[in-house]
Amino acid sequence: MNFKKSFLILLFPALFFCASLNSFSQTKQKIVLRRVRGESGKAVSGRVRGTIKDADYRDYFFTIPKGRGVDISVSTDSGEAVKFDVISPKGKKLFENETDILDDLPAKGTYTIRVYRTKDSSAKGGVSRFQLGIFMYI
Repeated sequence: MNFKKSFLILLFPALFFCASLNSFSQTKQKIVLRRVRGESGKAVSGRVRGTIKDADYRDYFFTIPKGRGVDISVSTDSGEAVKFDVISPKGKKLFENETDILDDLPAKGTYTIRVYRTKDSSAKGGVSRFQLGIFMYI
């Protein structure tokens, strides 16, 4: 086997491994929505805790069978600025740079909530711990 072939055989797995390291910093996780009783009747809610380092982000997703009103909020224990975007099933950003929304999601499908540190916080480095909550009547 010549040097070029052996080099390429070793190079490909190394490049694949390096590329996969970057993808580990960004995650996607399903939010489990459990049935609860709201003031006006049946509802679902979900809550997750997480951490974000530097300029990373975390994606959370949930699916609804039809459009409905939703309350989404994010908070931190330390008061650092963490915000979120809501991305529609078609990939369009419906809400950007939010900490709390009470609005309608227009259609059925899987929505993504992208949680991230603000540019001021991510420029300083470090880690932000957060809590993301969702509530909607069904």
